[in-house]
Amino acid sequence: MLIEADLTHVISDVNSGCGHVLGWSQTEFREKNFLDLVHPDDRGLTLAALAAIDKGGKALAFINRCMHKSGEPAWVSWRVAKVDMSVFFIGRDISAERRANAALEKFEEALFQLDRTATMSQLANEISHDFNNQLQSVVASLELIRRLVSSNRGPETERFITNALSASQRAATLNHQVRQLLRPQSPNPQVLAVNQMLVAAQEMLLIGLPPKIKVDLTLAPDLWEIYCDRVQAETAVLNLLLNASEAMAGGGTIKIQSDNIEVSAATSGPPSRLPLGPYVMIVVKDSGAGMPAEIKDRAFETFFTTKPNGLGLGLSVVQRFAQQNGGQAFIQSEPGQGAAVTIYLPRFAQG
Repeated sequence: MLIEADLTHVISDVNSGCGHVLGWSQTEFREKNFLDLVHPDDRGLTLAALAAIDKGGKALAFINRCMHKSGEPAWVSWRVAKVDMSVFFIGRDISAERRANAALEKFEEALFQLDRTATMSQLANEISHDFNNQLQSVVASLELIRRLVSSNRGPETERFITNALSASQRAATLNHQVRQLLRPQSPNPQVLAVNQMLVAAQEMLLIGLPPKIKVDLTLAPDLWEIYCDRVQAETAVLNLLLNASEAMAGGGTIKIQSDNIEVSAATSGPPSRLPLGPYVMIVVKDSGAGMPAEIKDRAFETFFTTKPNGLGLGLSVVQRFAQQNGGQAFIQSEPGQGAAVTIYLPRFAQG
């Protein structure tokens, strides 16, 4: 699309591409100001862009919606340049790209829910065993109490009452944690204390881990806060912890770390790809077999998996969570050296 207008943005000439995209004839275009083409909701954005040209700018680029003659909006990517007494608008119809991106976002959201459900189902299955153990402890304690009472040994029941209450409270806590994680996903961003969330995730993981797998938690004191949905953050961390445990079928150690990091011009390594500023860093590292380069390079792909059951690695969910909250996730791994996934999330700044 090519539009020529005067300095007040009244259209003087257009090419055939304009008619193809927006449906107006060349005569109809010449009766309009460029702003007449713009969707009402995008006029403010467009006016601000044109003001930059009016104040002496030579060129700029922006995206807005323009109205087709039929009344349907079309997304257009514009590059605008001022030459002498004319303003030239060079546009590209990106409506198909926007529709494809919207469809992809819906698909990714559905995939996120599917992967999240698989993760939570696996975790819930492991928790159910511990839940059953707690209930058995309650039943056994109550049975002993009944027998002691029937044999007039009431004072001896205190210890078993304590055991029953402790097991009941543990079971109630497990039930609450599972309900929180499995509740319908409706993003609720909030200021989040990362260390507390990591401790809770570690406690849930320990329920289903075999004794041969250890968990080492190293948390930075005075860790900065972040701003995100707590359930999404827990889901991302649990994905990493479950992947780490599966990578160590023969046993090993999962290391969970948190720290503050300031990304500056002098920063090297993966964080150097982030915008400059303060970040909270979450690391989950296993001592498993590690990843060869061909797997590591594809690990964040949506459909990529190395699991025999066909389920995804869950890392696309982790990356999506990080990116939606202004951060990024990175993998460091070598064959025989285990794997470490690091999530960087922007520090929450009050006010």
